Amino acid sequence: MYQALYRKWRPKTFSEVVGQENVTDTLKAQVKAGRLSHAYIFFGARGTGKTTSARILARAANCESPKSGNPCNECPSCRGILSEGILDVIEIDAASNNSVDYVRELREEAVYSPASVKKRVYIIDEVHMFSGNAFNAFLKILEEPPEHVIFILATTEIHKVPVTILSRCQRFRFKRLTVSDIKDRLVFIARAEEIDIEDNAAEYIASLSDGGLRDAVSLLEQCISYRQKGVITVDTVEEVVGLAGTAAMLKMLEAAAKHDTKTALEVLNGIYTDGRNLISVLGEASAVLRDILIIKTAQDTDVPRISGRYQKSELVGLSELFDVSSLISCIETIQNTLSTISGSGNRRIDAELCIIRLCGSVKSGDYIALSDKISALENMLSDAHAKTVYEKKPDTKQTGIVPDIKQTEKNPETKTDEAAPQKPVEKKSGGRKKTEDEKQDTITKTPVNADGLDAEKLWKDIIKTAKSELMPGVAEIIKDLKPAYSDNTLWLYTDNQFTLNMLKKRENLDALHKHAEEILGAKILIRPGEPEERQDVPSELEELCQNLQGIPDIIIKP
Repeated sequence: MYQALYRKWRPKTFSEVVGQENVTDTLKAQVKAGRLSHAYIFFGARGTGKTTSARILARAANCESPKSGNPCNECPSCRGILSEGILDVIEIDAASNNSVDYVRELREEAVYSPASVKKRVYIIDEVHMFSGNAFNAFLKILEEPPEHVIFILATTEIHKVPVTILSRCQRFRFKRLTVSDIKDRLVFIARAEEIDIEDNAAEYIASLSDGGLRDAVSLLEQCISYRQKGVITVDTVEEVVGLAGTAAMLKMLEAAAKHDTKTALEVLNGIYTDGRNLISVLGEASAVLRDILIIKTAQDTDVPRISGRYQKSELVGLSELFDVSSLISCIETIQNTLSTISGSGNRRIDAELCIIRLCGSVKSGDYIALSDKISALENMLSDAHAKTVYEKKPDTKQTGIVPDIKQTEKNPETKTDEAAPQKPVEKKSGGRKKTEDEKQDTITKTPVNADGLDAEKLWKDIIKTAKSELMPGVAEIIKDLKPAYSDNTLWLYTDNQFTLNMLKKRENLDALHKHAEEILGAKILIRPGEPEERQDVPSELEELCQNLQGIPDIIIKP
């Protein structure tokens, strides 16, 4: 009778378990030393060897002549457990036997001594499916079991198991297997089955299994059935799984990068016509974009690629067409579609909408970032408009007279009599208090002369008065900046990008502007670098244009 490959090639000793040395080495040492615990819990991703290791441990605990901690699989106890003829090793599916009544029966049965082996072993799979009352009933027997009982619990969702249960078990984490480990095992099985498989095809199957060896072996078996004769190739795997194919996928993503919606939809239509699985196609596109994002952001990382058969040179070439924000936006778009497409009434429409969004995402970039830039632009334009009042003031250094700007704004048609006397602005003197007019309208203050001005002291005064209005911690970050004063402007210089970002936050900048105006009657401008390195300072209009250049779809013309 034919037996599925994952059952036929299930490991029978700890040494045959692939990629879980952190677990198997410890269990072998316990068997050799005769220090087995009464309760274990194995947890991790599906298909990584939890139940297999539990069965091996059950045989090792009852083996009459274990070899280096492994069961011999030849003694009557091992053979009886392998053939499921010994009833003292019991496997329980907690998904279908999760009631409190079932656990009560288990407790009553566990007190009896085993009939034909040393230890009665209960392997409870998917233990997290027990009900709350079932866990409570199970707790007493788990805490103080008879000497002849071993409980081995297995679960993929350990966070659902109560802490009271976990604290009474030895815990072993089963990690996802590497692509290399899975590939080597697949090649071994294929050779034993006298099946020819290309290394690239084995690696591709391994990359699709998400770290689970059982899934990989099942996919290999599908490929063997599909290709009765001949070699299993990458094309074979694509046909079995329903993936797009390298050329088609690269063409579709390139079209998306160039926001060529027409070409991208035509490629998707060809993939759909070939009968490919659209969910698999979108998952493949997400994996390729993820690998491109890793290449762009962490070129020298050891994080493996998950797109499988794609050459690194192909991904590097495609990465030149994307920027980081576009890649993140595209991946999020695909993942959102994948989360809803399974229950959709028409998956083709969902896939087409996803591709159209991809083309739009690449064209427009990150919409959240774009929205932030637009908000910043609006604030900058508002500030630039407000500052036009200062630009129109007369040269008060020469005349010593400032027009009443507020009165002029209220009555724009009123003409000023040149002969009419105007109130001169009093110069500052030590200890003199501000006049009432100065308190009401700080805009009309005479600009401070740079001669003898202690810019650093004034900067500290500004921070002190503005501290309560700044974001938390900002005052400490910016207090040691070295300011420079010239042309009615307090210049701040720093090469620290974090400090620059803090200074340019709208809340912080507004507070600093406000108090600089009150104390100095001056404005604040921020520049990277050191004062001596910045001889040619751009105008406010030039600075505004530089900021506008960073926003997609906005072109600055001279």
